[in-house]
Amino acid sequence: MSYLRNDAGIDFKTNVVDSLADDSLANSWINFSSFSNKKRSLGMEIELLVLDSNFNEVHEADALIKQASLKGIKVEKECSESMVELISDPGSGNEITKQLASDYLALSEIAESIGLKILPIDYPLNNNFKPRIRSYKKYSIQKEILGDSFTYAGSVCGIHLHFDVQGNNKDILRINLLKLIDPLIVSVSSTTSNFYNGRFVQNWRLLTYRSFVYKDFKHHGGVTPLTKTFDDFVIQMNTLTNSFKQSYSGSEDINQYVLPLKGVWGSLRLKPEIPTIELRSAGSVPDFNFISLFSQFFERFDYLIANNYVDLDALLIKLFKTNNFLEVSNRLDLITNLSIVDGLKSSEIRSYMETFLSFFKDDLLSSLFQKLIDGKRSRDEIVQSSYLTIAEKYSLLHDLSIRSSSELLDDRVSFNNLIKLKTN
Repeated sequence: MSYLRNDAGIDFKTNVVDSLADDSLANSWINFSSFSNKKRSLGMEIELLVLDSNFNEVHEADALIKQASLKGIKVEKECSESMVELISDPGSGNEITKQLASDYLALSEIAESIGLKILPIDYPLNNNFKPRIRSYKKYSIQKEILGDSFTYAGSVCGIHLHFDVQGNNKDILRINLLKLIDPLIVSVSSTTSNFYNGRFVQNWRLLTYRSFVYKDFKHHGGVTPLTKTFDDFVIQMNTLTNSFKQSYSGSEDINQYVLPLKGVWGSLRLKPEIPTIELRSAGSVPDFNFISLFSQFFERFDYLIANNYVDLDALLIKLFKTNNFLEVSNRLDLITNLSIVDGLKSSEIRSYMETFLSFFKDDLLSSLFQKLIDGKRSRDEIVQSSYLTIAEKYSLLHDLSIRSSSELLDDRVSFNNLIKLKTN
């Protein structure tokens, strides 16, 4: 029997159920067989950074939320007082991104009226900014378990994409493929980069999240091993949740604050109350043309999966020269880490992307992803410029977010309209 051990000491059997859990843990997932004929749809959440009128990061989320509620716009609180979240209704890729673009423009107007700005960006550009974590018990418990590094979680802003699930083995192919696609998402959705230990890190958001916040809980914050069945995946999620609870030594009843399946903040998470599988790897991006293409890409990706165009074993052999889940998971960890640090600059990552996408033999899928690459490179021209101040970078990205959301709503989306920065 083969096992994969993570940093928290959890043993994952790679072909059956988890060794630290029993079959009853699978029962926390509801049987959604009645959803078998339900039209597949997407949902999206996007987290936003709050800035003042001079593009300084500020702890003014509550002031913005209060004004938005008076205008009838629903905005969610996040773990820090410098972040807010917009949530779409379920729908097609086009529908959810247009709704978010509309909500973003409306919220931007409200922010401007009280001397604030909002920006979908994966991490603050100012290295000296310290987020203020909300004084909720669920966050104080997480900080006690994770330590002071939990503060970094108050700076990371992401795009969370939700897929319908039926709660059976029809979903496991999609779940495993969403794990395998993690290096692609990590490489194209980052905006903020930084130097660390003498290296230039392309995806600073995920380096802080996976290597700092969850350094001792790798699979809670990162990509979990592939599983053979949906029940195995549910048990895997519950095993991780239980191990997180067991790491708490405080006096609070942790079961009130960490619910079944909810002690996982990595690349994928189950949301049984909706019910969906939540993809969490992507960073917030200040370009709604990009976000629209991102949703279209995954809509096409999901279509190909649903129509059984994918042979998982054949794909694994093509990517890793093996279909053994233990070996695959170990190699995927290395590839994902490389995508965080080097991203598109790595020939190994570019080769992984090409191999993954070519396997589907779908021109539309490949074309959409190439446009995502183009968008990433355009953002890099702004953020990685040595000629601009932080405020100037924020200003250009904010202009891009407003212009692209307006274009999307006007059906004038042109990816070639991305701002081109002249540095000489």
